[in-house]
Order: sequence, then C-alpha cells, then structure tokens
Amino acid sequence: MLATYLGFFWLVVVSVRSRKEQRALVWVVVGTAVFLCVVGLLKRFDILVFHWWDYTEELGRKFYGLSLTGVYVNRNHMAGFLEMAIPMMLGMFLTRSRSPEARIGMICLALFLVVCQALTLSRGGWTGTAVAMLFMAVVLLLKKGFVHKRLVGTLLGAVVVIGMIIMASTPVVQRITTLTQGELEDELEGRRNIWAGTRAMIQDNLAAGTGPGTYAIAFPQYQAPGYARLPRYAHSDFLQFPAETGILAIPVMLWTVYWFFRIGFTRLKSRSRQTQGITLGAMAALVALLIHSYSDGNLQIPANALLFTALAAAGLRKV
Repeated sequence: MLATYLGFFWLVVVSVRSRKEQRALVWVVVGTAVFLCVVGLLKRFDILVFHWWDYTEELGRKFYGLSLTGVYVNRNHMAGFLEMAIPMMLGMFLTRSRSPEARIGMICLALFLVVCQALTLSRGGWTGTAVAMLFMAVVLLLKKGFVHKRLVGTLLGAVVVIGMIIMASTPVVQRITTLTQGELEDELEGRRNIWAGTRAMIQDNLAAGTGPGTYAIAFPQYQAPGYARLPRYAHSDFLQFPAETGILAIPVMLWTVYWFFRIGFTRLKSRSRQTQGITLGAMAALVALLIHSYSDGNLQIPANALLFTALAAAGLRKV
C-alpha cells in the first residue's frame, strides 16, 4: 500500500501542472464531500437509502444511531474526509477576488459541510475540524499584508455561533456526554485498552514491527482480558504505524511532516493568492487529520489516505 500512495503522490505532482488544474483538483475534493453529505443525509433521514451503501443489516441500526456516515461504515471515517475537505473549501475562498454572489455561495457551501461534520457525531472529527479552522485563522491574522482580517474574524465568529446552535441539538449533546459510555470499542476506556496492548506490541517488535497490514492478526495476544470484540485497527495511527513498521518509521514520518510544513509556510509568502489559499487549506487539512489520527485510524482507510496524499502533493506542487 505504501508503494501505491507514493505512486499516487507522484501522479498528482506530475498531473497538476497549471493553476486551472490545481483549482479543479480542489473542486473535485469539495464536490466529493458534498456528494458524501447528500448521500449521508438521505440515508440518515431514511429518504433514499442506496442498498449498496446500507450496512444496517450487517451491523444493526444501533451501530449508527443518529450519525451521518455517507458511504462509509464508520462515522469517524466520514468525518475524516470532511475535516480535510472543509479547509480546502475555505482555502479556495482566498484564491481570488469574486463577486458577492459567488462569495455567499462559497460561504454557504462551507457552512453546509461544517453542519454535516457536526452531524457525523464524531468527536475526533469535531476536534480536527475546529483545530484546522483555528490554524487557518491564526495564520491569516498573523500574516503581514493580509487585508481581510476583519472578514476572517467575522467568519470565525459565525462558525462558532452556528456550531453552538448545532451542538445544542439532542443527538450532539448525547454524543458529547458519552465519553465514558456506550459500546466498549467506542468509548475512551475501551480505546485505552487497545492502546495499551498496541504499546506492548511495539515493545515486543521494536525494530521492524509485525509487518504492514498485520495489526489485526498480531494484536489478539495483546488484547485485554474481557474485551469481547477484536479490533482491526489500533484507533490511533500514531501507534499502529510503529506497531506494524517498527520505531524506525517514526523519524521518517516526523521528518516528512516537518518537510511539508516548512515548504508550506514558505509557499504562504508567495505573491499568488491561489498558491497561498490552496497551500494554507492543504496545511490545515493535514493538521485536522493528524489531530484526528491520535484517536482514530483514518490513514488506514484507503479513500482517506489517498485524499491525504493528494492534498499533500497539492500543497507542495508549485504551479
């Protein structure tokens, strides 16, 4: 899979060679996010359920509750996609001067994605999205020569108000109060048990790990007593990658992240508004997923990992 992601990264770098193609890539991401949201809303309210994306027969209605999952099985993976798409949408808003109608349309589209993110009921998704938006706001407010600081403050305030309204809804409040309740795998204590077992796995396979893609096979011997379900993932990319590939992968990953953000902050000094906007959006998207990856495994999901790879390439590609 690593070779696949590296190949996809190279494909995006060599394919996105113009400003028009760069914008097209972002709109494909945003359009896909909108599609996922529409499908999720139709399924969530039982308006139109596509049977090939309906997993209630296998998993039961209780597994979903009232969350928005789109075409995904797990709400956290839907949230992972949205938390990367939302910053890219906001980044596009900064790329050029637009008519008032276009600005209003883009703001409404961004708010639609934010509302859908709230409806996923993913705490990790909420946190990642909030940190990403705060990251973008801080960078813009501290940026010399940026003349729309009041607009950024207004938009940030509007998002906070809308977020508070959404958070006041019953399903969201219930989700917030279930940090120590609910099914074992989905609660904090359950994940701590998984993380403890994963750390033991890392200690026993320190140098080379258990091998890529072997987590579900290797973990049972480290599973805590009384834990009924066998997890397929570590619910933390920061633990699963070292468990499967060894601690030697850690400095490589840290250097890659450092390299990306170093180049990204350099690109923010560009005179091109498009370069600034898309680079900032890509940086914020990666921040969101990295935050979420602390307590989930979005990078183990090919669709989200490919999007992560594409945005990293878009942020680094100079056009």
